[in-house]
Amino acid sequence: MTAKTCICCVLIAATTAVPESHGSPSSAILKSLARYGTKESASASAEAIAKKVPTEMAERVGMKIMKEGGEQSLDRVVLLSAEHGPEVVRAIDNAPSAAPILRALEELPVEDVSKAAARLAAGAQGKEIAALTVRYGSSVLRAEAVHPGIGHKFVRALGTDGATMSHKLTPSQAIHLGRYVDDIGALPSQQRSSLLALIRSDAERFCQFLARFAENNPGKSLFTVAGTTIILAEPERILGGDEIVLDASGNPILLSKPGLAGRTTAAVSDGLIRPIISICLPILAAFLGVYAFIKLLGVWRRERRRNVGVLEGDVKK
Repeated sequence: MTAKTCICCVLIAATTAVPESHGSPSSAILKSLARYGTKESASASAEAIAKKVPTEMAERVGMKIMKEGGEQSLDRVVLLSAEHGPEVVRAIDNAPSAAPILRALEELPVEDVSKAAARLAAGAQGKEIAALTVRYGSSVLRAEAVHPGIGHKFVRALGTDGATMSHKLTPSQAIHLGRYVDDIGALPSQQRSSLLALIRSDAERFCQFLARFAENNPGKSLFTVAGTTIILAEPERILGGDEIVLDASGNPILLSKPGLAGRTTAAVSDGLIRPIISICLPILAAFLGVYAFIKLLGVWRRERRRNVGVLEGDVKK
């Protein structure tokens, strides 16, 4: 079975119910295959498509493509499927609309297409990713390519801001921040914008803070209005190592700990203040001792003169 015939097997049945206004179904497939040419390198992919995609799915996908974009879109799907395998067909079948998904896949770097198609084809989560892709475009798929299973959550909660942010996070940072991204998305817009700006300014230290909070308060919410107010009011303390703890009523409290700020203060104290104190204290003690001696000597002299005067008066009498 040739590559052309295999791809045809996947989608040809789908076009049998297409209205005549779209042209001959067989003609549409053949035109796509003619443009595809005779790339022998794609033969294995074409074989896989024919074997792994059920006929019913091929019918649905073919109908969806022909209705939304006609023969030109069909041609594009054939080419993409031959290059990246049957997951492309499954991805389009899992999406609410074919055209935005096809466009988003084509906008990706070649090395990311297969991974993105696999994510789109992945059941219920794939449907969610597909719906977000229809709304926000290929940025969703790029986020998922960088952080599989997490990237789309940033877009779901924060829209395009979330997509942009996720692209700049390390995998570890994405995991820590991903725990709270829905809570951040639910904040009032001004708080949310200010918080995102703080995270962008120093994502590494902010995510370290989140990791400590999660370890000390498993399952607890941090980004309430009250908690976020504390974070935004004391960003240097938060990034410097101070912690937010929850009291018995669940209210957030900021506590100082020997983080970066504390270590800096201690270093200054040890390296500068303590030596000064160790030098000055003996001098001060000596000065006070001399001062006290002089005062006592003055008192003694006054008392002596007074006593002498009293004695001389007694003698004269």
